Amino acid sequence: MAEVEERILRIKNHRGVIGLLIVDENGKVLRTTMQTQDKDQNPIQIARKVTELAKKARSVVRDIDPTNDLTFFRVRGKNGKEIMVAPDKNLFLIVLQRTDFEETHWWMFQLSRISKIIWIYLNKWAGFENKLKEDVCLNV
Repeated sequence: MAEVEERILRIKNHRGVIGLLIVDENGKVLRTTMQTQDKDQNPIQIARKVTELAKKARSVVRDIDPTNDLTFFRVRGKNGKEIMVAPDKNLFLIVLQRTDFEETHWWMFQLSRISKIIWIYLNKWAGFENKLKEDVCLNV
């Protein structure tokens, strides 16, 4: 379990990251680094809405090509925030990030790096999935 915590901390500490959520296929928050009291960034609401969006996006990808599946998507809003989602069979890794800081070559490189790291972690989550469901007790 320490390895999971280490990976969560690593993503959370990237520049611009607001929060991280691990959500099941029903939109239930299993793990979060966000506070539930924040009206603008309520992790429970984000989890439900992003899970719905991810399921629709997965459906669109499969409608276009039934042999394909959604592996990652990113949504950027006008409010200077971005949502990155790495779906798995039963889990969704959701990362919220600020994009309103200065866009430089360094920033674009870091964004690309975060996306790659999330993808790598998603592939490793498969082994932790059962462990997460058994060990996680989140008071949300």
